[in-house]
Amino acid sequence: MQGVWGWKDYDKRYNEKTIKEVFFEHLKAGKRLFDTAETYGSGLSEEICGALLKEARQQNLQDNCVIATKVSFSGYETWSL
Repeated sequence: MQGVWGWKDYDKRYNEKTIKEVFFEHLKAGKRLFDTAETYGSGLSEEICGALLKEARQQNLQDNCVIATKVSFSGYETWSL
């Protein structure tokens, strides 16, 4: 599993080049699960993941990928599903 919460948010060592390198090394190693959330990087990590998956599809590396995501209701006094 590759957690993408550090992409463009928590860990400032990641840039577009290093994110792409890690992503594709993850796929080449046979890993297919990516864990993200709409709060990671204010949604930017999900956008990056989507763009990289699109690129991976063009290289036939995207098969059977799983994206785990979450939504946060923090800051809301009342909410319901």
